[in-house]
Amino acid sequence: MENELNVLFEEYKNAFVNLDVMDKKVELIKELKMIVVMMQQMCEINHIEYALLTSKEALNESLNDDDYLNALFVYINVLKELIGSFSIGIYERH
Repeated sequence: MENELNVLFEEYKNAFVNLDVMDKKVELIKELKMIVVMMQQMCEINHIEYALLTSKEALNESLNDDDYLNALFVYINVLKELIGSFSIGIYERH
């Protein structure tokens, strides 16, 4: 199973490496959004309250270099907040 997962990841990584820069930016933002949704679901399933940070930078679709870095900053901090909320919620149960 682990080897199969590594093979699939290598294929995915190789496809990513061959994308042009703009498509890489779009793919990375998409991946971060997916992780945010997964963390939200984990909090909801475990009945853990969380605050979802919002920012206009996260909604910007232009993805020039500056906008892209601003969006990454926002999504990273949203994830930090969600992971923190989840961790505290789980800790408080024990």
